[in-house]
Amino acid sequence: MDYVIAAFDIGKTNKKIILFDENLRMLTSSYSSFPTLKCGNLEVEDIEGIEQWIINSLSAYSGEYPIKVISISTHGAAFVGIGENGRLSLPVVSYTNEPGNSFHDEFYKLAGKPEELQVVTATPRFGALLNIA
Repeated sequence: MDYVIAAFDIGKTNKKIILFDENLRMLTSSYSSFPTLKCGNLEVEDIEGIEQWIINSLSAYSGEYPIKVISISTHGAAFVGIGENGRLSLPVVSYTNEPGNSFHDEFYKLAGKPEELQVVTATPRFGALLNIA
């Protein structure tokens, strides 16, 4: 085997690493879950825990496999703000938080009617913070 691809799938419920050989045959996989944390009244993602899990997974598997490629995908409703220093500039707010109708009303007052935005952005009106990203 010349090299291995480590594919991380950072989903809302499960975080997965799947290793593939150069012919895209699956070699192994493992899964983990991280509960959200509280930051004031908001639920936020455990970014430090997820980051440590990624590092630990790579460290563990790199002893067995010649990992040369890393691929990462995440759930599409996540929003991560990165500062000039390359670190988080604010917590990663869970998209399941529901800020209430006044928040959504204010957003559409600033951004335009939901129907018009759907035509322009192909994004329907969702509840909670599903449209944050």
